[in-house]
Amino acid sequence: MDTVKEFISNIYKSNRWTNMLFYAEFALTLLILALLKDTKNQSLILLYFLIGAIISNLIVLYLSGKITKVCCTMERLKEEAAKDYLTGLDNVRSFDKSFNELINKARVNEESIALLAIDVDLFKRVNDTYGHAAGDAVLKELSTILLKSVRDFDVVGRVGGEEFSVILRDCTKERTSEIAEKIRRNIEGDIFVLPCGSTIKVTVSIGIAVYPATVTDVSLLKEEADIKLYRAKHSGRNTICI
Repeated sequence: MDTVKEFISNIYKSNRWTNMLFYAEFALTLLILALLKDTKNQSLILLYFLIGAIISNLIVLYLSGKITKVCCTMERLKEEAAKDYLTGLDNVRSFDKSFNELINKARVNEESIALLAIDVDLFKRVNDTYGHAAGDAVLKELSTILLKSVRDFDVVGRVGGEEFSVILRDCTKERTSEIAEKIRRNIEGDIFVLPCGSTIKVTVSIGIAVYPATVTDVSLLKEEADIKLYRAKHSGRNTICI
């Protein structure tokens, strides 16, 4: 069923169905012309037919535009449903879907995979001191830093208020530590400009789990990353723990 829906959707999006209707009607016109070859009042009949053909094609073109708009709207809504409204990163539902797919792939192919659990240090102070608009600005800027600090094929998601997660595909323990430290360092070194014009510094704590280097059961990656994040938070913050 999903395959059929995808096929129909692709036809709609490419307007291929409109072309098929047009050529089908063109072929029908030729057929009627052949049938009317020896019929009286051919000109009148042909005129009526052509008028009907023109009208039907205009209707097809009109419906094509409407259906194309509907398909585009559905695609846009589908994309928005998978993204966090504030940061544009994968939301928790989309991130979990990617996570489950990738850990299954890693298990089957015996590939290395890493998970970073990231939490903004003392984020409540930002909201309490400068307001929620300032907190939102910090989260948006931090999300940009995260995307720039990882590889193009890694997955970054916002999984909580000030909580983020990153999936590093085919990444060794050493390389994972390097990327996590790069994230920590880039955020620590950034100057966050708030809507009120003030500037602040922000740090993050990062918990790391790597399969199979630190976790032998890939299904326990999240649990292990959360444990390591807890240790990082209680080891002075602004640090990584693996």
